[in-house]
Amino acid sequence: MRDSPGTQPTVVEVLAAFVRQHAPAPSADYGEHKKHRIRPPERVKAALIVLGRRPRRNEPFRVDLRRTDLRGAYLEFAHLDGANMGAARMDGAFLKWVPAARSMARRHAHG
Repeated sequence: MRDSPGTQPTVVEVLAAFVRQHAPAPSADYGEHKKHRIRPPERVKAALIVLGRRPRRNEPFRVDLRRTDLRGAYLEFAHLDGANMGAARMDGAFLKWVPAARSMARRHAHG
């Protein structure tokens, strides 16, 4: 994305769609999962790392991570300001230095 800023919006949208498809939020009744430490699968972690480290540019959209299961995700220093995380599960996610995402997670973590 650094070398081709024109493709960044497409890459970001594809990666966000990948996260939504491969880490959908569980239903409200996820009982057993509460007892175990949950973390995103490696492929989802990789997509989140790329999304979080992308160059800061004026993007014409918000990164769409609605209804995703990001429990236990390590998002330190991730650039997810303004990301749409409505109804995302964020229990146990590490969000240090992600002020916008942190405040949104508090509002939307439980749907």
